[in-house]
Amino acid sequence: MNIQYTDRVKQWAEGYPLIQRATDRLEEILGEDAGHVSGEWDRTEDQRDGGVATLRLRDSTGEVVRKFPLDELRSPPDTSFRLYRAWADLLHAGSKKMLDDLQRTGDGR
Repeated sequence: MNIQYTDRVKQWAEGYPLIQRATDRLEEILGEDAGHVSGEWDRTEDQRDGGVATLRLRDSTGEVVRKFPLDELRSPPDTSFRLYRAWADLLHAGSKKMLDDLQRTGDGR
């Protein structure tokens, strides 16, 4: 799995270790598919708690972007749930793309 971290993430004293832990969890979730997935963590500001992590996750069929508020990153169960959802959304996007491609091929276009 190839996951990059922006400088904003690397300089985030509280968030960076939580994001690294989330990346480790994501690799566990992806299992054998981890080698086919890449992504990037970034940080945006949030008035409420000082920052939100953004994960851009992609494979050969598509991409999803998900936001992780700092309070959710602090909670391993919440983080795992959000990571599973991101992975499921990426799989769904890929399945939809393949189905669309098959339908186009079947129509002779």
